[in-house]
Amino acid sequence: MKKRSVWFPTLAAILLPVLAVAADAERGARNCQRLLDNHVYRCQVKASFGGKFTDCLRFTSPGAQSTKFDLSADRLPGQVLGCACRAGGSFARPQFNASNDYSCVTSGNGTGDELGIAFQGTVDELTSLTITQGRADNEFGDTFVFLCIFDPVCGIHGSPTRDSGNPYQE
Repeated sequence: MKKRSVWFPTLAAILLPVLAVAADAERGARNCQRLLDNHVYRCQVKASFGGKFTDCLRFTSPGAQSTKFDLSADRLPGQVLGCACRAGGSFARPQFNASNDYSCVTSGNGTGDELGIAFQGTVDELTSLTITQGRADNEFGDTFVFLCIFDPVCGIHGSPTRDSGNPYQE
């Protein structure tokens, strides 16, 4: 009968927690801010009131509006939305700034020039090339869904399918 080494279980007991911490650190390093890091995405947008249009979403990190990162949408000229990665985990053990889901909101500085709007989405954790589950809601109750692909030269050509005005506002 062979004798089993006492070192293997001891080594495993030491290495497994170290590897788990390293995996958590890597996951935190790949949060939505790092995944979106100064990238531009071309998005197909559908509105609850029936409109469809294309937009370019530009993420800036670090942000000027937010301490994390900012979002500018070409169809919302002059507006900068402050963003953060959404919290993961549970209420008992929240994991702040560790998700590949993001939320962005307008500043609401009271000038009246901005449309009150919020964007949310999920950036692909492996490649950063797509944004899925994109949603936006404005202060008037309009809702939007969008799907985006990485496009560093994104630019809006032509007008939205709606007749006039801001496509994010009915």
